[in-house]
Amino acid sequence: MAAVALSLGAIPAYAQSVPGVTIIRLSQYSDIIDYPQIPSIYRNPSARTRAKAQEEIRATPAIRQLLERRGIAFGRVNAVQTALNGGKVVYVD
Repeated sequence: MAAVALSLGAIPAYAQSVPGVTIIRLSQYSDIIDYPQIPSIYRNPSARTRAKAQEEIRATPAIRQLLERRGIAFGRVNAVQTALNGGKVVYVD
């Protein structure tokens, strides 16, 4: 878990956020340097990971609101990760 938290330190340049929620647009991580920073489970999610993300969207109003404001369809969410500080990181395809 700590390795994931450390790799997330380099992500904010591409991230969009509101307090407690950060959206990571995977399409912005296409080059060979940035892309490996995103764990494979979020780049190529299983059906279970996507289903858990949809549950998290339903359960967390801040995530729904941010996605709606950004015009991001809920179905484009690959995964939702809970950060070490309790915030949410939303990975969007």
